[in-house]
This record gives sequence, structure tokens and C-alpha cells, in this order.
Amino acid sequence: MLLLILLVIQALMLLLSGNWGILAFAISVGVTLLVFAGTFRYGEGRYIEPGDDMDWLVRGMEREAERAGIRAPKLYLLDDYIPNAYSVGNVVVLSLGLFEILSREEILAVVAHEIGHIKNHDGMMFPLIAYGRVFMLLSTVELVLVHATPYFIPASMALLVLYEWSRARFIRLREFRADGLAVTLLDDPMSLKDALEELEYYNDLILKVRRHALPGIEPSIKRREGRIKMEKQYWIPFVFSFPTHPSYSERILNIMAVSQVRNAQVGGRYEG
Repeated sequence: MLLLILLVIQALMLLLSGNWGILAFAISVGVTLLVFAGTFRYGEGRYIEPGDDMDWLVRGMEREAERAGIRAPKLYLLDDYIPNAYSVGNVVVLSLGLFEILSREEILAVVAHEIGHIKNHDGMMFPLIAYGRVFMLLSTVELVLVHATPYFIPASMALLVLYEWSRARFIRLREFRADGLAVTLLDDPMSLKDALEELEYYNDLILKVRRHALPGIEPSIKRREGRIKMEKQYWIPFVFSFPTHPSYSERILNIMAVSQVRNAQVGGRYEG
């Protein structure tokens, strides 16, 4: 709600800035819609559907979706060696890199986390918040250009920083919430903790390798099928960026706390 209020205030400041402000507002909305049209999809890469040898994954996902009270998502595998998982709408995407470092139970725990996001409608909310970020940044620049009074410009910049902080806080809380829901969907809640520990170890290992590697040994541009392709993203790097994702350690502690509460509740019902 706060994010929407900030967007509305920013839009009103543009509309109250005269004819140039109205034009700037139309440009901001138009550019944001173009970004939306160009990037609102699963992302770059080659996607494949799970084969017969992954029936355990499909059945596990369907079981978790039933427990969450939602329709079973569509599952795609991304041909990428980097461990990653995300959801868009009612679609869960798992990179093949996950299967190299996680067990079946841990992969199903990752899927449960993504189902938590789908249950909470985060697959739609996160992109929309990011497109709002595009609008906020464009409109702030335009207010600096079109508004001559000394009041709107600092107010717009303050709104932009507040939007960044609110966006980061919102996403962090939703990550914790998705973990909390995943714990209730899993037969073994600690499998999500184990998965995060493995991913943390892998991430630390990659960072250590990069620190000791020769300059340029790992290019930032991915090469696919002999061509260089830049990944499309709907976010914009920004100097006032706040961390949007909790650390692995924070998530692990949260999972352990939620699991303890859940075990206490189950034990209380059993004793009763």
C-alpha cells in the first residue's frame, strides 16, 4: 500500500507541474509500459519440460500445491549451470544447476518456497513493483528538468529513496513469508534449511574462486550457441539501492524458528 501511495504522489507532482509535467508524465508511463512489454516473461534462456525421469519432481510439486490450496504450477527447467529458482505467475522455473548440488528432498524444498511465492501472488507483485521503480526513477529525473520550484525536486528525490527502501523491505518480508509457508508444506521442514546451507556453500565457493581467479577469466556476458547475449532484466541498478533479499543465515534462522513453533503446535495438538 505504501508503494502505491508513493507512486500516486509522484504522479500528482508531475501532473501539477504544468504542460511540461503532463508531457513528462505521459513519457514516464509510456516508457514503463514499453519496459513491461519487453521484459515481462520468464527471462532469457532455453526452457525444457521435465521428462519421465523426473516424475518424482512433478508429483512432489503437485502434492505441495495441493497442500497450499492452489492449482499445480507449470514446471520448466532452465538450461543453465548456475543454481537458480524463481516463479512467474503460476510457473516455477528451476535451473539444471540445482540438480548438480541438491538432493531430491532439497529440490522439493526449493519448489515449496516458490509455491509459497505463488500462493502469496509474489510472481505478479515483484515485477509490478520493479516497473513502478522504473516510473519513479524516470519521473524524478523529469521533475528536475521541468519543475522550477525548489519544493518538488527534493520531495521527489525523497520519495524515490523512500520507494527504494519500501520496495526492499517488502521483498525481504515476502521471502521470509515464502519460507514460512514452505515449512508447512514439507514433510521434513529442515530440508529447506539444508538446501539453503548447500546454496550458501556453493555461493561462497564461487566468490572465493572469483577472488583468486585471473582478471577476465569469467565473462559477465553469457555466450549461447556461439552468440553473445545480454540477459534482459526489469530492474535498474541504482545508487540508493537497499538489499532486497535476506542472507542465507537470516533465512535459516527464520526457518528454524518457524519449525520450532510448528513442532510445538503439532505436539500440543497431539498431547491434547
